[in-house]
This record gives sequence, structure tokens and C-alpha cells, in this order.
Amino acid sequence: TGDLIVYVDLFNVEDVVQEKTQLVVAATTDMLTGVSNRASAETRIREFLSSKSHDGAFFIVDLDNFKLVNDRMGHPEGDKVLCDVAQIIKSIFRDDDVVARLGGDEFCIYAPGMTSLDVVNRCIEPLLSRCHFEYPCKDDSFVVTLSIGVAFASQANHDYAILYQCADQALYNA
Repeated sequence: TGDLIVYVDLFNVEDVVQEKTQLVVAATTDMLTGVSNRASAETRIREFLSSKSHDGAFFIVDLDNFKLVNDRMGHPEGDKVLCDVAQIIKSIFRDDDVVARLGGDEFCIYAPGMTSLDVVNRCIEPLLSRCHFEYPCKDDSFVVTLSIGVAFASQANHDYAILYQCADQALYNA
């Protein structure tokens, strides 16, 4: 008939972008603590290590006696402790450092450019002092503290698996 027919379909791109952003956050973040999850941390750390000029310190942090919090005080209190520890770690380390929850009661930090044992100790001391949680119970009390293992990327030849193994061994020794 010669008539021009046009079909227009409009949708809000902002909704699509927001949904994609939410999916990325959900895939890379530990939803309880708000820090990175294990997979995204490993990816970011491997990126730093691939550039040999990015030496740094890798920390593994484990909560001592954490099981007692869940067993005696309940899981909501255990979740609170995990969130508190994550916030304390974030407040001590730099914004560009990788802070992640590995799972359970373990966290890791990769601090690019941190190559001095003195600087490492300046981070560890406040971390140990601020992450000291005392719980009075009916007949006794218990304390949740931290154990920390540290390794340097240069010692591990910038290999993530070796770096993790070295920090894990240092954690075991601690």
C-alpha cells in the first residue's frame, strides 16, 4: 500500500547496567563481610604477580578459637565477628590492597609494594591488638585472637601457588 510502518521498542538501559553491576558484585564479593571473595582475590593477586615489578606482601589471617563463638554464642555473633574483622583489616590496609575472605574464618591480604618487614609489622601490630575479642561465659570465658602468616612475592618468585604455600606455612608456624 506504500504506507511506512515503523516498530519501536524502548527500554531503559540504566536498568540493564544496574543489573549487570549487581551480578558482578555478587560474583566477586563475599556477601557476609563485603570484602572480595577467594576467586576474585586470586585473580587480582595473580594480575599483580604477573608484573614482576609489583613485589608485595601476602598475608593469611586465621581467627583462633572462632568455633567457640559459633558454638557458645551462636552464628549471628560469629557473623558479627567476621564482619568486624573484615572492617578492621580494611581500616588498617590501603584501599588498593586486596582484602578477601578465603572462607570460614580465614582472610587474606595482598599489599603490592609492601616489601619491608618493618612496614609489615606496622600493619600486623594494630591488627593483632584490635582483633582481640573476649567472651565471658557462665563458668569460664574465652578469647578470639588472630594468627597471621606472611610471605613476600619476591621470595615465591612471583608465583601465586608458591606464595600461598609460603604464607600458609608461616601461618601454621604462628
